[in-house]
Amino acid sequence: MNWIYEEGRIYCEDENKKLMAEAILIVKTNGELDIEHVFVDSSL
Repeated sequence: MNWIYEEGRIYCEDENKKLMAEAILIVKTNGELDIEHVFVDSSL
């Protein structure tokens, strides 16, 4: 899998651009990281 990193988001897509896995992240002002949302496709 090739992971794509964006500010506040890490995800991967299959060869047809279907979302396979995703994590939405929030960086707090004190430097802590909150995981706001996760998704994993049932095929995984």
